[in-house]
Amino acid sequence: PLRDIAVMKNQTARFECIVEAEPQPQISWSINGEMLHNSSNYEIYYRNGVCRLVIPVAYV
Repeated sequence: PLRDIAVMKNQTARFECIVEAEPQPQISWSINGEMLHNSSNYEIYYRNGVCRLVIPVAYV
C-alpha cells in the first residue's frame, strides 16, 4: 500500500507502487475524488507493473 509522505511547499512529491495482475489492470490516480491526468501539475507513469505519480511542485 501507499504511504503518506510529507514534503515542503514547492518540493516534488513522488508516489510509486508495483502492480502484479493478469490481465493488466487499469490504473488511475485521484485526489479528493477527482481523477488526475498527465498535465503540468501531475506526471503519471505506468509501465511494466510500475505505477508512479509525480507532483513536481507541491502546494500547501
